Amino acid sequence: MNELTQKEGQNKWYKNEQGNWCRKGDEPDLEKSKLRTAEAIALLGKYKNTGLSPEQIKKMDSLYLEKCREVTALRKRLEWIPVEERMPALYESVVVCDEKGAFAIGRYFRSGWSISNVLNHRIIAWMPLPEPCGPTEYTIGGCYENE
Repeated sequence: MNELTQKEGQNKWYKNEQGNWCRKGDEPDLEKSKLRTAEAIALLGKYKNTGLSPEQIKKMDSLYLEKCREVTALRKRLEWIPVEERMPALYESVVVCDEKGAFAIGRYFRSGWSISNVLNHRIIAWMPLPEPCGPTEYTIGGCYENE
């Protein structure tokens, strides 16, 4: 096993002024190091000024991650699925889109599509229907849960 003071290729190892082992040519840039330290102190100051405890920050981070996963799942659910890729389950009601961009509610049967509106073009994609609102009252802008 080589000692740190022995040659490794063209480089020699030595102990710098701070007592750290370095290879010649790999000395740290002191100015960049000071700048990174100053940036880290500034960021820590911002953290300290939030008024939140480390536990609260961890909880907030955990909730944020959970919401990101929910958004990702929702986006995946709302993507159009090309009929060449796969068809919906038999008898499942879905939103369908034709080659002209028109869409309607349709249901897939072994014999083909049954569509609520008459689309005169070939179906090229589909997506699942959104989840129903649940126990709700309906408004012009949508729905909200009863309290």
